[in-house]
Amino acid sequence: MRGVTAGLGVVLLLAIFVFLMTAPGAAQPAAEAAARGGSPFLAETSPPTGHSRATAHESAPKLTKTARGELASLLILEDGTGFDFEAQRRGMVAALQVEALLAARHTGLPSFDTRVLDAMAEVPRHDFVPRSLRPLSYLNRPLPLGWDLEMPSPFLTALMAQVAEIEPHERVLQTELRIGYQTAVLARLAERVDVGSSRAAMASHARSILLRLGISNVGLCVQICSRTPKPQEGYDAILVERAARKAPEDLLARLRPEGRLVFPRLEADGGEVLSVVTRLKDGSLESRDVLPLRLARPGTST
Repeated sequence: MRGVTAGLGVVLLLAIFVFLMTAPGAAQPAAEAAARGGSPFLAETSPPTGHSRATAHESAPKLTKTARGELASLLILEDGTGFDFEAQRRGMVAALQVEALLAARHTGLPSFDTRVLDAMAEVPRHDFVPRSLRPLSYLNRPLPLGWDLEMPSPFLTALMAQVAEIEPHERVLQTELRIGYQTAVLARLAERVDVGSSRAAMASHARSILLRLGISNVGLCVQICSRTPKPQEGYDAILVERAARKAPEDLLARLRPEGRLVFPRLEADGGEVLSVVTRLKDGSLESRDVLPLRLARPGTST
């Protein structure tokens, strides 16, 4: 009897899969919806000019073709079991190169460095994603993590690492842990990464994943890594997650000569711009803007 019940469950899931893959729906790509600031999973249909909306059923949002495939994947393999994540990760890295080229007129960077791409290719993003969202791990979009936090898109993760210009012998400070994915990428690039977290449970969870991946050059500080280092113990690169009107003075004080601080600069209109502040050899500071963060969203780099 148990086998029959299981069999019926599989048949039901397959039926839902076929329905999702064949049901008519709007063909508008998910990226266009994201570019409008709406949900990339839904494409709203607009009535022709001069016509009022018909019934609620007719005007309801329809699933895009991309979304039907993603939801079907979630139904059949809700934790991603059986997915070829390595192939998806290779596809993600190839897509990052396209995104870099599209954003080059803003960033001046037509491609990512090989070391950054290698780090993105080596770190399994799906290991840091909630189980129910694992089939979406390698899409170029942010994903919710819980703890009221969001995992940045792969493009933004790679871009922050790129403009930080991290060398293998350097020390890096990440001011806020976000489940550990970006930390793992930075750890592939630097000799040492210190990262702060205001959430002990999240820090413990991230530590277990990092250790399982064999990443041992990360120092996790619950609350914030606030100890003022001696000059020789300063940081070569500091990555800040929270937007601010200007670079935090206490963090600038911890930059070594030629060190770089990367942060989202908050503009007067509420927009955010990814910016880099460099401490020159003579101790002075030099700032430059890299990319408005609204353009770092999927499908909006142009």
